[in-house]
Amino acid sequence: MGGQKINSRLTFTIILQLVILVVTGLIAGFGMNRASNAVDQINQTVIAQNEEFRLNKILNEDLLGLVNGANRGTITWEEAAANLPRVKAAFQDQWQKLASVVETAERAHMETADLGGANSVNEIFSELEKLFTARDHGRLSLFVANDLDAVLNPFLKSRTEHTNAL
Repeated sequence: MGGQKINSRLTFTIILQLVILVVTGLIAGFGMNRASNAVDQINQTVIAQNEEFRLNKILNEDLLGLVNGANRGTITWEEAAANLPRVKAAFQDQWQKLASVVETAERAHMETADLGGANSVNEIFSELEKLFTARDHGRLSLFVANDLDAVLNPFLKSRTEHTNAL
C-alpha cells in the first residue's frame, strides 16, 4: 500500500508538470505569433515609408531640379526635354510601387483623395512638356512662380502627412 501512495503522488506530480509545460508552450506560441504579426506590420510600414520617401525624392530632387535648372539656364532646353519623360516615368512607376505595398484601406485613400494630386502632378508633367518644347522661358518662369508650388506642395504635404501617420 505504501508504494502505491508514492506512485500516485509521483504520477500526479508528473501530470501537473506536463500540464504546466503545455500551458507554458501555448502561451509562448501565442506570444510568438503576436510578436511575428507585430514585426510583419512594422516591416510593411517601413517598406511603405521607403516607397513614400522615394516618391518624394523623385518630385523634390528630380522634377524640381529639372525645372529649376531649365528656369535658371543651368541646363539646356534639350536636356530638360530629354530628362522630363524619364522623371515622369519614374514618378508613375513609383506611384504604382507605392500602391502595391500599402494595405487596402490606404490604397483606397490613394485612389480617391490623392488621385487628384497624382493627376495634378501628371498635369504638371504635361505642362512642362509643352513649355520645354516651346522653349518659352517667360511662361516657364510664370509657371514656376504661380502654378508649380500651388499644385505640387499640397500633394507632397498630403503624402508626408500619410507617411507620418504610418
